Amino acid sequence: MKMLRLRRQTDDLLDDTTRTLDRQVQAFLAKTRVPFRRQPGLGERLLMQAEQLGMTTGVVLLGCVGLGAGLIYLLEPQGGPQRRARLREKARAYWHPTATSPGSQEALRRAWRIFQGHDTQRVDAHTRKPAQAKAWYAEPANYDSNVLYSEPFVTREEAEAWAKAQEKLKMPWRFFQGHDTQRVDAHTRKPAQAEAWYAEPGNYDSNVLYSEPFVTREEAEAWTKAQEKK
Repeated sequence: MKMLRLRRQTDDLLDDTTRTLDRQVQAFLAKTRVPFRRQPGLGERLLMQAEQLGMTTGVVLLGCVGLGAGLIYLLEPQGGPQRRARLREKARAYWHPTATSPGSQEALRRAWRIFQGHDTQRVDAHTRKPAQAKAWYAEPANYDSNVLYSEPFVTREEAEAWAKAQEKLKMPWRFFQGHDTQRVDAHTRKPAQAEAWYAEPGNYDSNVLYSEPFVTREEAEAWTKAQEKK
């Protein structure tokens, strides 16, 4: 009988210990369990950040519409390539300004004359129209003619870069028609004339056309030969 009482007491003690441990484990899990929360999407996060900055939903939506319109403006197939080329050129000019040493700049001034259209009486070599007043032109210092030597450029830096390229004219030339290029006119930023002929040095790399437009390939070739004699 004594053995039975001891066994019963032992079983009761184990049952109490098991129940106590089970309650403690359940209480611990209840405290540490974190309920699942849905993560907000990108749009919701942007709206939340905009609200924190004091911006209304309408302003955010208007900005998204503007961004979409800008992408369509750059990516649409008709004028998109020219607009992207113009944007690349402006970005390149902004982030990579022309770095020239004082010595090379002085040599350029001695060999070339850089001026604006309102400073000359010369006329365009192709159209025979007067020089564009605000456009920039370049010509060798000893150049003497009634026609403009270079095409018009928007900035002085572009005219100087063109003049530097002239000093490498011994390299082979490339002749092509306007429909074979995505380059744009250096001054008007309009696409190349589809049937016109253009010329450029073989290693020329720019988003703008190097030469003026010519009616025939023969005129373009004659122009390059005249360049090599300067």
